Amino acid sequence: MKSGIDFIYEYSDLNYLQTRVHILTGMYADTILEFGGSVLGQDGVNPNKFLFKSELMQLPYSLKDTQLKGTKEFEEFLAYLLVDIIDAKKQDPDEHKKLMDAIDGKPPGNIKIDDLFYPAWILKAKKQPITQGLQGF
Repeated sequence: MKSGIDFIYEYSDLNYLQTRVHILTGMYADTILEFGGSVLGQDGVNPNKFLFKSELMQLPYSLKDTQLKGTKEFEEFLAYLLVDIIDAKKQDPDEHKKLMDAIDGKPPGNIKIDDLFYPAWILKAKKQPITQGLQGF
């Protein structure tokens, strides 16, 4: 899968330093999810298993999360997608700046999700008017 063609990704504006992904093509097109931490670790059975966390944020009407969560096919798709995202980040010359912006609390926020995912304090902060050039008395 290719970044910008099959998927787009950015740092999350909800969970800083997590990666939000919008899948653009294939059977999971229009699915939005976030990847949390990932590690090559042990699960008790496999000594070298690729473990990662993901959270579904949006599904197309044709899919239900019960059809996806925990299914081997979807988990394998996510693992390959995550590897492709890591590869895209390694090749992106602006990745360091994007990471620094996310650390500073300024992720791009181009991939929109439902406001239901945001805590009330974030929604309130988003709705505050931006003022410039004011002086105190």
